[in-house]
Amino acid sequence: MILFHFDQPRVASSLLVPVFLVVMLVFLLFSSMFCTANTQDRSAPGITTGTYNYIAKDKSGMIIAEGKLKITSLAPNAVGGTWEINTSAPVPQTGPQSGKGKIGGQLSGKNITLDLNPGWRDNNVVLTGTFQEGKLSGTWGWYGIAGLIKKGTFEAIIQKP
Repeated sequence: MILFHFDQPRVASSLLVPVFLVVMLVFLLFSSMFCTANTQDRSAPGITTGTYNYIAKDKSGMIIAEGKLKITSLAPNAVGGTWEINTSAPVPQTGPQSGKGKIGGQLSGKNITLDLNPGWRDNNVVLTGTFQEGKLSGTWGWYGIAGLIKKGTFEAIIQKP
């Protein structure tokens, strides 16, 4: 008498269906993420590379720093460039926005964030603003480990060629 045993193949095939469904779910999830990421508008009308004349004011409206911001690269998640700024107030009022340095930042729509000390975890000056018709304006903040130390307003207007 010959006996056939079919339980083992059924167990293996019954595991294939859930594994296949999980693989398909992961594939669809990643596909939808990439499709929506490519359709979002991350451009910012009016934002261009170039040199901007920079003026920073304290919270009372007094000018505390003047200089140049040179934006050399604009991408959806990365802004790069250099800065050269002279301050008219002591460092305790302005933070480290005196001298020269590199700019690192991010762009999202008309909003831009520029870090004047990219790569530092402490003692940073960050500009947060919006672009409109060749002008960047917003607030600057000097941040330390504990948070915000000083803040004020700024504007940067693109130089005409």
